Amino acid sequence: MNYLAIIRILSFLGLALSAAMLAPFLTALVYGEADQAIGFAFAGSATAMVSAIIYLMSTRTDRRSHIKEALAVCLFWYFLFPIPAAIPFVFGFAEMDFFLAWHEAVSCLTTTGHSPMNMSEIEWPVSLLVWRGMLHYIGMMISLITAASLFAALGLGGQGIYKSYLFTVPEKDFFDSVFRALRIIFLLSSGFVFILWLSLILLGVTASTSLSLAISVASTGLVDPSGYEDLSLAPLPFLLITLGLAVAALGLGLLLNVKDWQMTHIWRDPIVYLFLMLILSLTALAMLCGLAPHAGLAWAVSALSTSGLPLGLSNGELRE
Repeated sequence: MNYLAIIRILSFLGLALSAAMLAPFLTALVYGEADQAIGFAFAGSATAMVSAIIYLMSTRTDRRSHIKEALAVCLFWYFLFPIPAAIPFVFGFAEMDFFLAWHEAVSCLTTTGHSPMNMSEIEWPVSLLVWRGMLHYIGMMISLITAASLFAALGLGGQGIYKSYLFTVPEKDFFDSVFRALRIIFLLSSGFVFILWLSLILLGVTASTSLSLAISVASTGLVDPSGYEDLSLAPLPFLLITLGLAVAALGLGLLLNVKDWQMTHIWRDPIVYLFLMLILSLTALAMLCGLAPHAGLAWAVSALSTSGLPLGLSNGELRE
């Protein structure tokens, strides 16, 4: 086991997590959210300091890393990094203890989006909503990189995960190919979020709501646990979000085929046919329960993608 490689990668991820706190920290300053600004300053500086010290003290080794080291990094990520990610939530809400904050951080990093807070009694600070969005985006990136590297090396293919040009088991160091895959995944994911965000703005949705929805759709999570309760969308944004969720649910394989203009490969994939059959089945059941066809379709896609977006329900139906 190459322990030094594991430590260096984890410290690098710690530096990246602390850098991600800069955006919500600046947001807290702009909106005058003093408690939240203190929380982000403390969590960001402490995480950066500890990570930098560990990184500088761990000397680079020429010893080759294998898949077991990548698996260890993945496990440590999900067990350790929700701790610093939870600190801003503790500072942000007086009634939130550490265990609730830890739940909040894990929920966001796994792109689940569930919040233990009672949404009817509180109003989320803007900076914490930005932090939830950042954690969803980071969690989306980590899950895609894990799928395209760790699962691919284990031979766990799934929906188009094993793409030889995206990831091949390296002859030297396992993490070399991980970072190569990271560049492609970052460009695809960021491009997907940007296109959704810009399209929703052009269709009349406000910029902040568009960004929150774009990250929610791309990560198939729920960035804002309370802000969509009164969401009323016109037909085109409603359709765009539904389509975006379907693309995000099918995952990296579909995006790679679109990127390479290999559209025929999409329709030859049995996973795509199974997904469409499930959508049609759930839509039919929703219609039997009284939903209109468009609302039933949106609800089916939202449910299958595990997004938590209230599409198809009374607060997410098409505006008259």
